[in-house]
Amino acid sequence: MNNEKNTDFKNKKIVAFAAIVIGFFMTMLDTTIVNIALPKITESFNTNVQDITWISNGFNIALAVIILTASRLGDQFGRKKLFLLGLFVFTLTSLLEGFSNSLEMLIVLRVVQGLSAGIMVPLTIPLSVEIFSVEKFGAIVGIWGAVGGCASACGPGLGGLLTNTFSWQAVFFVNVPFGVISFILSAMFLKESFDETATKSIDFLGIITSSISMLTLILGLIQAPDKGWNSIYILILFTVSIILFIIIEVKVKEPMLPMQLLQSKYFTGASVTMIFMTAGMMAGSFLVSFFLIRIMKLSVLDAGLTIIAMPVTMVVLSLVAGPISHKIGARLFAILDIILASLSVYLFGTLDAGSSRLDVMWRLAVCGAGVGMSMSPLMASVVRNAPRDKVGIASGVANVSRTIGMVLGVAVLATLLNHNMNNTALSNYVVYDNTFKTFSFMLIFGIIFPMFSDKPYKGRKKQ
Repeated sequence: MNNEKNTDFKNKKIVAFAAIVIGFFMTMLDTTIVNIALPKITESFNTNVQDITWISNGFNIALAVIILTASRLGDQFGRKKLFLLGLFVFTLTSLLEGFSNSLEMLIVLRVVQGLSAGIMVPLTIPLSVEIFSVEKFGAIVGIWGAVGGCASACGPGLGGLLTNTFSWQAVFFVNVPFGVISFILSAMFLKESFDETATKSIDFLGIITSSISMLTLILGLIQAPDKGWNSIYILILFTVSIILFIIIEVKVKEPMLPMQLLQSKYFTGASVTMIFMTAGMMAGSFLVSFFLIRIMKLSVLDAGLTIIAMPVTMVVLSLVAGPISHKIGARLFAILDIILASLSVYLFGTLDAGSSRLDVMWRLAVCGAGVGMSMSPLMASVVRNAPRDKVGIASGVANVSRTIGMVLGVAVLATLLNHNMNNTALSNYVVYDNTFKTFSFMLIFGIIFPMFSDKPYKGRKKQ
């Protein structure tokens, strides 16, 4: 009888975790799956590239702006309640996006969807931690990292397949069954959790200032390649972001990001390393796709399927590295990530129009290996080096770092590509080669931060 109860209890835990994973997969998939369909959407609405980019930009800005607020409100009023709210809105907007009859309607829905994604994503780790014991933490984060990395990197391939087989609307409709299943299972099997030390009063000043700070930072990064990094407009955005962040930390009684977290060099080191990790990943998932289509003349579908080589190694290494890092820490994995990311991006710069798809795929596999072996350990380090009751906001910070890295990576790559394109003496593929090689040298400078991404192995054994 007891064995049956234990088995039933274990099965409920697995189903609850599966509900979280499905919701997380859906939101991460949506960060990249839409990009490959943008040319078809442009044709459908007879618009221009500058306007169409706000389908992606609006989503990413909204996601980044709400993450810390969602983490805080979840800690205060219940993570399950907020997760279900985000899941419901995300699924509903996915359905409505497929029926959009104007670009304006689609962009507005994408912004709302980005807000709902920003509510869900930072709650996935604290909700998962409540399900299993501490001993299972490494495995939990390993699966979390594998799912997130796989979803983001599979987006172009799946998006290309859906767009070519059906229509651009399919990249939005595909979320609906995932969302419905995740909502039903979450409502039935997830348990509510809070930060017991958090007050119930809502800090509206902190919410407004932190949201504007993130808005100006992400908007500045997105527009910097076009406006210029030294333009007055961009400098004002960055300045406003920094000033508001200082105001939040100094003036607000209970800031969104508690100072005790920032004072931990391991927490901060892991968070900054995540920025470099996801920036390096964008060279593989963003710029390589352009190279495959424009230089190697592959179809959108073939380009998307080629890029799948990266998430394959990401998934495998994430599942392996997560449990191991729980024993030896994240430092070694993070260092290897920066080295492999820099190496793979440099090797992208040795490709030309005559390169084979295999030449591209093994380089993508190297890049995916670096990201895969560090994503889970770094997330684990961020959460592990925060107090137990602050795991919600710690998860929020990690996801903000990941989002900033993605946006920053695209911004820097776009700036370098535009600069090289202005040099008419360069041939088409050399423009991309120079961009890859310059970016690889930038990435390697991030090697210092993994040194502080977690406690030393000896220090961990003593605890």
